[in-house]
Amino acid sequence: MALPVDALTLGDALVKYESHFCVRISVHIDAGDAEEKFGEKYFRYVDEATGANQLVDIHVFRGNAELCPKQKLDFALESADIVEIGPLVC
Repeated sequence: MALPVDALTLGDALVKYESHFCVRISVHIDAGDAEEKFGEKYFRYVDEATGANQLVDIHVFRGNAELCPKQKLDFALESADIVEIGPLVC
């Protein structure tokens, strides 16, 4: 679901998204997962109403470039950036 927001960083954008859609998005840290399997790339997405949760990947589209900020919540956003939150496909 799309949500236009003014945000200086990825973390700021996620806080606004969480508040609007009543979800919780946090960096995925799980000691049981091997570093080579998930590393420091994915996020845990929890729907507060249903409790449903899944791992998601977040990418930033800037012009013709697709950027993967990984778990860098301080990743600087530009005004025309599009932040995409999507389920893992593989």
